[in-house]
Amino acid sequence: MTDKTKGIFLTILLASIIVLVFFGEILKEPNNYYFSAGGDGFKAYYGAIYHLEYDTSAMRMNGMNYPYGEMIFFTGSQPLVVNTVKFISKYIFDINDHIVGIINVLMILSVVVAALFLFLIFYELKINWLFASFAAIGICMLSPQIERFGGHFSLSWLFWIPAMVYLVMRFDKKPSFFIAIIMGMVTLLAGAMHMYFFGFYLFIIGLYFISELFDKERQYSISKGFLFFVIQFLLPVIILQIIISAYDPVPERTTNPYGLLEYRAHPVGIFFPGGKPYAFVPQFLTVFKHISWESLAFIGVTALAGFLFGTIVFFKKVISKKNPFNVTDNHLLNILFWSSFAALLFSFGIPFVFGLEGLAAKLGPLKQLRALARFSWFFFYMLNIVVFYSVYKKTRLFKLKWKIVAAMAFAFLFFDGYWNINLKSRRIHNQIPVLEDKQNTYPENDWISHVNPDDYQAILPIPYFHVGSENIWIGSKNGTQELTMIASLKTGLPTLGVLLSRTSIDQTFTNYALVTEPTEPFSLLNILPDKRPFLLLFNKQS
Repeated sequence: MTDKTKGIFLTILLASIIVLVFFGEILKEPNNYYFSAGGDGFKAYYGAIYHLEYDTSAMRMNGMNYPYGEMIFFTGSQPLVVNTVKFISKYIFDINDHIVGIINVLMILSVVVAALFLFLIFYELKINWLFASFAAIGICMLSPQIERFGGHFSLSWLFWIPAMVYLVMRFDKKPSFFIAIIMGMVTLLAGAMHMYFFGFYLFIIGLYFISELFDKERQYSISKGFLFFVIQFLLPVIILQIIISAYDPVPERTTNPYGLLEYRAHPVGIFFPGGKPYAFVPQFLTVFKHISWESLAFIGVTALAGFLFGTIVFFKKVISKKNPFNVTDNHLLNILFWSSFAALLFSFGIPFVFGLEGLAAKLGPLKQLRALARFSWFFFYMLNIVVFYSVYKKTRLFKLKWKIVAAMAFAFLFFDGYWNINLKSRRIHNQIPVLEDKQNTYPENDWISHVNPDDYQAILPIPYFHVGSENIWIGSKNGTQELTMIASLKTGLPTLGVLLSRTSIDQTFTNYALVTEPTEPFSLLNILPDKRPFLLLFNKQS
């Protein structure tokens, strides 16, 4: 057995043990747990279940925003997963009833796949297989993407960023159209999961391509390099846009979504911990009280120590007139690290926060990636990779002090990783008995036996909620949106309520008038598909 094979086997084994320890209870009955019982997380479950049970088109989810429905890529329902399940259920065997479990298991198993790619990255850097395996596991446990297990499920798949970093390494080692095509396929699949991955890959692939333009020792011409970039990034983006345009009749989605400079990262949220077991830190750094949870992506104590040490070395090199950008002895690793550092600065809102807010208005499609804080994730992975690569290089000097440093590095990595994954795993054991009551025997579901869904065309929730147009924001009160989604799944009726992304502005105002402007003509009534009444769902607690 080669070292690589031993490392792969050990990494998969250890990662599997980790997920069993922290998610074992869920894995026993994955279909009976909801990682989130409300908000964006429950909406993702709702969209997936409704799409499987009631939608006829693979590209449209008609459960919300009645009578228009919505393009599935704007619903957060993981179209690749849901439509694969839909295909299997239609042509092979029915697994529709297991969609909740499938979504849950895939999120959990993404930890194992991410650990494997991180091991392969370290192995490409010629790091000992045992060292590489443990470093990969620890980094995965600490990943800020685990926080997305509670919502934003499409962003919770940990392996997409490490996978592309590994592919760039393989491509740099031996450029070929075969690897470029694989990179393009990964870009397309990741972007189809969530378009933020296009943004992440623009930093990974795009800045690597730019660095190649200035590399006199590159292995191919500039024109060929541009062709590689087209295959790796531009073509997948164009393909997905063509697919979306073909099934999306809406011409006036917002071009200026809220939050571009509000949901940005903060240095404190990146370089300092804000929760257990470091609850004392926010008592001294009170800025934690003023930053959103989107800003929290702690890199870990080990990476923080490495960053501080590297910063000192950087300025020493500047003073001694050496090249300060060579943070390691590996040229490609240096490029990827500085690319991730550029992504970190972008996540802070740089340069827009320096009085250049007007420049943000000229970003075009990039404005849709409004939560800039998420771009810090690339930095999280690369900084930890660089730090453990550097620690390994030092341990090869066979000096006791560096072995102690390595031991402490791993100790803090696993300590921080334990708390990160443990705290999140405890918060996702949600059950929704009312929804799981298939026979509708619970008192809360008694109303269903008194209602014939065929007598109605849609559900109108009172109070009404509409979130997603970025022009009107009517939040849900006292769980109205969750009650509406459960009623929709129980009856098969779509709802006029909306909890989506970038909903049509025209459609929003048309629906909004029905519940808020009784003196105005109800233009919605002229476009309804039939004359049946709405089923009114009243939340008495609101």
